[in-house]
Amino acid sequence: MLITPTPGKRVVGLDAATGEEIWSFRSEKGGQPAFRGMVHWEGDAEQEGRILFTAGETLFALRPKDGKVLFAEQAVEVRAAGAIYKNVIVLAGFRKDVFGFDLRTGKKLWTFHTIPEKGEFGHDTWDAPENGANCWGGMSLDTGRGIAYVSTGSPKPNFMGHTHRGINLFANCVIAIDALSGKRIWHFQIVHHDLLDKDLPCPPVLVTVTHKGKKIDAVAQGTKHGLLLSLIHI
Repeated sequence: MLITPTPGKRVVGLDAATGEEIWSFRSEKGGQPAFRGMVHWEGDAEQEGRILFTAGETLFALRPKDGKVLFAEQAVEVRAAGAIYKNVIVLAGFRKDVFGFDLRTGKKLWTFHTIPEKGEFGHDTWDAPENGANCWGGMSLDTGRGIAYVSTGSPKPNFMGHTHRGINLFANCVIAIDALSGKRIWHFQIVHHDLLDKDLPCPPVLVTVTHKGKKIDAVAQGTKHGLLLSLIHI
């Protein structure tokens, strides 16, 4: 079975050997399904496997063999495929923030604010919080540690910094987030107060490097500067 979104705002299931269409799905709520990818969960002893993606601001779960809708829940608009850890699918909002949803029910479990709200760490790095600090390039997930690594975009509006002075956390960052709780573990900001749209254009890559003669797990992040940053787990 080959399952793919189409330019016609559908998701189709095809016979991978012949290309014959087996089923077709189109959201009645509108929106482009699986804008930059979808996620497959194999299922477990309690529930069957599913294909997960968003269309507009709705999170859908479809049964792979026939395209049956297992749930359709209000969620968030995204521009990058999610990532799964245990019972959680992690999704990054197109405008801002990162969310955890129960992949069995679609219920929202947690929210991480990429533009911190009052009382949260990093709130004082903006004088007037706006939009941005979104994830459009993608994310990675360390299934051994249960950590989602999210790369974020620049503050908005681009090229104008007078309306959001400060270093603007968590824009232009690699953020390590606990996939079960949504808590920030660590972050690294590539550019402080970005004025040139030098945000992160691709997902982090999980690697193992040799550092001072030892094998160490790390996160490699490509940038628009032409640099590859290696961030080492501590």
